[in-house]
Amino acid sequence: MNKILIVDYSWSGHTATLAQTISDMVASDRYQIQVQPSTFAKDMYATSDTAQQQLQSGNLPALVQPLPDCNNYDVILVGGPVWSGKPATPIMSF
Repeated sequence: MNKILIVDYSWSGHTATLAQTISDMVASDRYQIQVQPSTFAKDMYATSDTAQQQLQSGNLPALVQPLPDCNNYDVILVGGPVWSGKPATPIMSF
């Protein structure tokens, strides 16, 4: 049987809910990508502006949790929001 890791970043909570549902359906581990709470605003437009600045500068947000050892998994599913047509910058940091 394949060992599965589900990796997700959720700004609003919707992706986290879906990732947990999938994780409950299949035997998997889960890694939630987290950044400092002050990294993004609660307003989606301000968050989009911040993400654009991060992309332009190349200064992606730091993750607060240590990364899992991806070599221990056969399948890794990654999910997160799309901001301005690109994966959310915390996903890119991962």
